[in-house]
Amino acid sequence: MGTGLCGCAQLIKINGGTVGPTLYANVNDWLVVRVVNRAKAPAAMHWHGIHQANSPDMDGVPGVYRNVIQDGQSFEYRFQVSPHPPASHP
Repeated sequence: MGTGLCGCAQLIKINGGTVGPTLYANVNDWLVVRVVNRAKAPAAMHWHGIHQANSPDMDGVPGVYRNVIQDGQSFEYRFQVSPHPPASHP
């Protein structure tokens, strides 16, 4: 969430912890994750390490691909896990 005037970092917790649960999936599996925002600030989920070839609107980079989830609201992310494209560099 950024750094406050005191120089301390503000942190959003997931399920009461600083690290969310590990999700295990195979290529072509469908993931359905319901996020309820109780952060008292707009939020979204960005899926690091999960390639989404056909669902960029489900990768929650706020203000880039989709709107944020407002405090007290929920959103259901639903997407198919895609294989990573071949690397474009050695």
